[in-house]
Amino acid sequence: MAFKILNEKMADISADGKPIMYVNATYDTGDTLPTENIYQGSWALKLSDQSVVFFNGESWGSDG
Repeated sequence: MAFKILNEKMADISADGKPIMYVNATYDTGDTLPTENIYQGSWALKLSDQSVVFFNGESWGSDG
C-alpha cells in the first residue's frame, strides 16, 4: 500500500508560489511519506499498528 491522502486542504502558499497542503493520510510499513509542500501538523495513520505520525514542518514523527 502507498501513502494515501484521505483529506487535504490548501493551508499556505510557498515563496515560489506552490500550494502547501494540510493532509490526513494513511500509509503502511515501508511506504515513503512525502515532505515537500506538506503543512506542519498534517498527520498520517500507519495501518499495520494504528499509530499516528505528525509532520513537524521538516519530517514525520510521533511527536505532535
